[in-house]
Amino acid sequence: MREARIWALVADETRARILRGLEDGPPEVAGELIARSRARHLRDHMADGAGRHPAAKTPARPRTAEEAIAPVRRDIEDFAAEIAGFLDMHRRAEDFDRLAIFAPHPMLGALCAWMPPALRATVFLERDRTLIGLSAQDLRTVLHAEVHQWPGDSAE
Repeated sequence: MREARIWALVADETRARILRGLEDGPPEVAGELIARSRARHLRDHMADGAGRHPAAKTPARPRTAEEAIAPVRRDIEDFAAEIAGFLDMHRRAEDFDRLAIFAPHPMLGALCAWMPPALRATVFLERDRTLIGLSAQDLRTVLHAEVHQWPGDSAE
């Protein structure tokens, strides 16, 4: 019986890093994929209805706090949906068996909301942690330690 293949997703609201091959061996053997959010809605929000930048001479009405944060929320949701779709595609291709997720609370919630049940079933570890800024080597070391201290980290 083969050992479960483990991937880890490290994300924040604008970036994602997916590390593969965390099931065994030294941490430096893990492969890494990187993605960035396009932040489309925030750029749209920065322009007024006519597509002009707010610094344009034409005055614009003041925006409420909810209107100001809505584009950022939509960007987070869009990015989470994109990441969940990517991971689910790889799950269906049987590229991994188990998934660990490390992300701050807003992104963690958005990711979980967009995950189909079959992908969600592969998640064995979720942490409300921001690790995205770690160097490649430090990130691999931290993830390897987290994944292998978790009960049931071997294939069943």
